[in-house]
Amino acid sequence: GAGGPDALRVAVNREYLLDALGSGDGQLVLELDGPIAPLAVRRADDAHAFSVLMPVRL
Repeated sequence: GAGGPDALRVAVNREYLLDALGSGDGQLVLELDGPIAPLAVRRADDAHAFSVLMPVRL
C-alpha cells in the first residue's frame, strides 16, 4: 500500500467530517496529536467552537 508496509492508515466517518468542515465560514484549524488520537476541527475565529472526530485504524 501507499507509504510502505509499516504505514498506518486511519479513517473517519465521512459524514461527520463533512459536517465538521461545513460548520465554519472561514479558516479551520485541524489538530492531530497522533495517528489514532481524536481529531479536533476548530474554527479559527472561535476557540470554543469545535468538532471532535474519532479515527479508526484500517
